[in-house]
Amino acid sequence: MKKKDSSKVNKVKTDVIQESATDELRKLSTILITIVGIICVFYIITVIVTKKNQSLKYVKDETISQISYTDILASDILRKEGSYYVLVKNPSDVYLPLFETYISAYSRVDNHLRIYSVDLNDALNQSYKADKNHFEADQLQFQDTTLLRISDGSIEAVYETSDSIDEHLKSLLSV
Repeated sequence: MKKKDSSKVNKVKTDVIQESATDELRKLSTILITIVGIICVFYIITVIVTKKNQSLKYVKDETISQISYTDILASDILRKEGSYYVLVKNPSDVYLPLFETYISAYSRVDNHLRIYSVDLNDALNQSYKADKNHFEADQLQFQDTTLLRISDGSIEAVYETSDSIDEHLKSLLSV
């Protein structure tokens, strides 16, 4: 009887070994199929997204960037050498196009002083925008469009109102 039990145990061990080997193959194939399935899903999603976004292709801008030698930051108002004018611009000023026309005409006059401009709406100039004008060198602040005449780092003349700016720019053209 012991021999029968022994052969039965061997048969059970063989079956267990065979079943565990097939289980391992099933698990391995399941893992491989899952990984391949996930990769296929990501590939399909990528293809769909790129087909939808084909209209978003990069187009090289052929325009040439230009450097403005007349626009400066408010922090540089007193840092230029020699005598010059600075028009501190508030873009909402209705007279600004008129002033720019005068400046354009003045720049064509022989022996003219340089005219720089500062845009108060520029993010780098926001700290110079205030409710009141201050023209001290260490604390420049502007409320609205202002024309400054600067000589060797100090303010010689200030034209704060639209009328005074208009009159001074006209006088520059008549000289």
